[in-house]
Parts: sequence; structure tokens; C-alpha cells
Amino acid sequence: MINFEWYRSFIEVYHVGTVSGAAQVLHLTQPAVSQHVAARESALGNPLFQRTPRRMVPTEAGQRLYTQIAGAVEKLESIPHKNSTAETPQTIRIGTPQEFLTDRLLGQLPQDDRTFFTVQFGLTAELIQQLKAGKLDIVIATKKITLSDIEYELLFEDNFWLVGPPNAMFRFLKESVKQI
Repeated sequence: MINFEWYRSFIEVYHVGTVSGAAQVLHLTQPAVSQHVAARESALGNPLFQRTPRRMVPTEAGQRLYTQIAGAVEKLESIPHKNSTAETPQTIRIGTPQEFLTDRLLGQLPQDDRTFFTVQFGLTAELIQQLKAGKLDIVIATKKITLSDIEYELLFEDNFWLVGPPNAMFRFLKESVKQI
């Protein structure tokens, strides 16, 4: 079985020209890089470098191998950089009362190609249970349920309106509620 590190070591020796220089770049020991190159040569059945006192000079077989694999190895090594968290789309799972989303939150969410939102509507207790279970990333709550592993930040004070028809019952309830 051929190890990907053998290709990386071969390419770096090809670029740098020495095993010790390649080892420095790859953060490996010199014997490890030498073993990678020797194993690759053994698997191919051809020497890839002519060893001179100061340099490793690619043979014709080494030049052919480099031409065949260099682009593919570079492409594979670039994958982690292309998928960094700054470029990878991120989904944020929000739990909130429906009214809060439509009245306050919807217009404030960032709109770009890297951030997506899923929204779960529900009551505070249910949403916090989902948060604790790892099904939500954040919850907008209408009340504070004190739990040691949950952090709260006050967003704003809300207004509540008593609504009813203009009759005696409404006036009575309005006076009763004001006393609360």
C-alpha cells in the first residue's frame, strides 16, 4: 500500500533538492523523509533521484512522476484552506417565539452567502430543552429559567398590551391588571 506522505516527501525533495531541507519544510526527521523516498522508489522499481554529495537530482523517472502527481497533490493539500470556517457556509439554529422573529429579528439577521438560519418556534421551556440537547444553537426566550450551564443576555424590555372591546369588562380588567 502506498502512503500519501511518500508523495509529499518526494515532491518536497524534488522542490528543495535535499532530504534535510525537505524534512525541515515537512516538519519531519531526515530519516523519515529518506525512508519515504526509498519506499516510493521501491514501490516503483526505479530510482527517483540521483544522489550527489550536495543535492538530490531527479532522474527521468523522478521527473515523470513529478509531472504526473504534482498538480493532484497540490490540489489535495489546498482543500483544508478552501474549507476554512471563514469560507464554509454556516447554519445557525435559532429557537424563538414566532412574533419575535417576524417583529424584531428577521430584519436584523445577516444576509450573506456564508450564513444560513433554521428557525424553531416554541415556548421557552421547550426551546431551552432543545438547546441543552444540542438541537439549537441559540434561543430567544420570553423568560429566564435559571440553569447553571446556560448563559443569558437581556436583549430588551418588552411591552405587553391588554386588548379588548371598549366595554365595562375591559375597563374592569384594565384597572385590575394595572395593580399587578
